[in-house]
Formats: sequence, C-alpha cells, structure tokens
Amino acid sequence: MEKEKNSSRVHKEQTLIFLLFILIYGSSSIVIMGSAYRPLDPFLNVLRYILVGVGFFLLFYHFLRRKQQWPKFRSYLSFYLFFIWILFGSTIFISEMTHHSIPIQGLFLLVFVPIIYFWVMPGSGKMFELVVLCGLFFSNFFYIVCSYIRVPITIFPYYGLAGNPNGFGQLSTLSFITAIYLLIVKSNGKRPLQKLKKPLLFCALSISFISVILSQSRTSLVVMGAITLFLLFIYIINHTSWKPLLFIFTIVTIFLLFIPKETLLSGLIDKFSTSHSQGDLLNGREEIWGKVINEAVLLGNGSSYFDGFTEGAHNSIIWILGVYGYLAALLFAIFLLFALIVSIQFIFKKGNNHLVKFLPFIITLTFILFSMTESMFGLIGTGITIAFYNVVGYLLFYSKK
Repeated sequence: MEKEKNSSRVHKEQTLIFLLFILIYGSSSIVIMGSAYRPLDPFLNVLRYILVGVGFFLLFYHFLRRKQQWPKFRSYLSFYLFFIWILFGSTIFISEMTHHSIPIQGLFLLVFVPIIYFWVMPGSGKMFELVVLCGLFFSNFFYIVCSYIRVPITIFPYYGLAGNPNGFGQLSTLSFITAIYLLIVKSNGKRPLQKLKKPLLFCALSISFISVILSQSRTSLVVMGAITLFLLFIYIINHTSWKPLLFIFTIVTIFLLFIPKETLLSGLIDKFSTSHSQGDLLNGREEIWGKVINEAVLLGNGSSYFDGFTEGAHNSIIWILGVYGYLAALLFAIFLLFALIVSIQFIFKKGNNHLVKFLPFIITLTFILFSMTESMFGLIGTGITIAFYNVVGYLLFYSKK
C-alpha cells in the first residue's frame, strides 16, 4: 500500500514538472509572435514574463523541497565549459557597465542562467531527457495548432501566429524533430512514452512537415533535413530497420502528389534558385554582417546598436559582436564549440545505451544551426534557447561520470 502511494506521488510530481517545462518553453516562445515589421503586443510581452516567472518559481520551490545537493562538475571538460560561460557573462556585464547601462543581461547570464537553467531545471526530477523532449514537442506543436485555428491559410509564405515565416518555420521544425525523436525513443520501448500513441505522433509529424513547407523558410528546411537525417541514421544503426525512411518517403510522396505544388513549393524553390543565380544565398545578410564586423570594438557598441538597422543581425554571434564586442562574441563561439564537444563525449560514455543519450547533441546542434541565421540570444530566450541551456546544465552537473 505504501509503495503504491509513493509511486502515485512520484507520478504526480513528474507530471507537474512535465507541465511546467511545457509552460516555460511555450511561454518563452511568445516572443516569436513579434518581429521588426510586426512588433509584439505589449500585453503578450508582459504575459510572457508572468507565465515564465510562475513556471520558474514553482520549479524552484519543488527543487528546494527535493533537497538537491550542491552541483559537482562531471568532468574536466564540464568545468572548462562552465568557466567559459562565466567569462562570457562577465564580459557582457563589463560591456553594459562601460556603456552606462544597467547590467541586466550580464547579471542574468552570471546568476540566473547558472542557477535556474543549469542547476535547477535539469535537477527538478527524473527522466530529464524525456521531459525536455516532450516539453519541446508539445509547446511548439501547440503554436502550430493554434495558428491553423486562428489564422486561415490565405497567403504564402504562411506564418500563422508567428511574427514572420522564419518564426513559424522554426516552431514547425522543432515540432517535427522532436516528434521523430519521440517515435524513435518510443520504438525502443520507453515506458513513460506508452501513453503517446504512434498514430497521433505520425499525424503531428505530417502536420509539422507541411507547416515547414508552408512557411517557405530555407533555414528551417535545412535544419529539419540535417537533424532528421541524423536521427534516421541513429534509428537504422540501432534497429537495422528502414521503416522510418519508408515512412518519410511516403509522407513526401503523398505531399507531392496531392497538394498544389505550384502554390506551395514554387516560393520555396524560387528562394533557393534566385539566391543561387544571383550569388546571394544569405539574402543580403552578408552586407549587415560585414558592416557589423567593420564597426566592431572590444566591448561592443551598446544595446541600441541595431536600432539604426533596417534588418536585424540574423545571427546570434553577429548580434553579440555588434552589441557587446568581439571579445564576448569569441567567448560565445568557443562556448558553443565546447558544448558540442561535451555533448559528443556524452554519447560515447560507458553505459550510455539508451537512445535519449543523443538528446544533448541534437539540442545543441539545432540551437547552433538556428543561431547561424537567426538571433537566438536574449533575456530569457525562446523554448529552444532554454532547452539548450538545460542540456548544458545536465552535461555540467547531472550526467553520469
């Protein structure tokens, strides 16, 4: 009887943590509903901070109740990774002070990120990898469903509730990637995923794929293709089965046969062909990047630097370079590289036989790929930004030695 009570209590706690992760990932991504040409409604911005704050508070309260031990680094590489982060945050702090700004971003990176993102969230409960995976899937797919309910498909590229097509493409790509990963993990017999029915995941996978095409976002298509190929490779290696490839091929075939290709695909194909023929694969972003690089200084040009640009940085490192300087940009680039190395090291650790061991690498690589063409950096961040911080924290303090 006592055992059943404990099991029920653990199940309820795990469900609460799962819902809080969905709340945090989903609420933080509200920022995607705004853009330079379509500013985010101030009410939604306030709502974003309130919902994320509630999620953080409840997770922190639950974390304290569990009486978690002080964090310990799991390897020398983990220590170096954290040290680089502290250097990066300190550089941001000094840059803000130099430009007579309140060092909110610097303090956030030095205090909030290590405590909440690195330590508290990854240590809030068991099955961390599955919580992150499911949290990302449900939070992003929720936006897709709400978009089709609230915004009819009348124009292409379609962007639903997002501020622009790239934002909708990013949400759709994350939903697609996590749906595939959930199918792979579920096929490996993970008990916590028994309630997730395969037909529903297949349906979500198909809707997410079509949504990426509707957005006509080149970045999203490239990221979706690259990560999907890696995930299929993982499945084939572990199961010696070609079923996923056949399934993806079936979806693509049905898509090409039964939808108006001229309407949906022409815009996406034109984007690639026009950019290639004109030698402008970056869509004019290289001019912005060149200007930022030429004007870059050691501690940056201040938080208002990009206010005079007609377009944003469209690159996380370039944005940091312009605002906080080339020292901060260099440290952030090194941090991303180290995070990728540590995530690869985690895959090959002895005793890591479950398929979720690839999650830190998948999340890190996805974040890096999106960062190359979009600015993913900022206070709080989006769902994928927070998930990236979470897996970094897991690699720092919670992964097995």
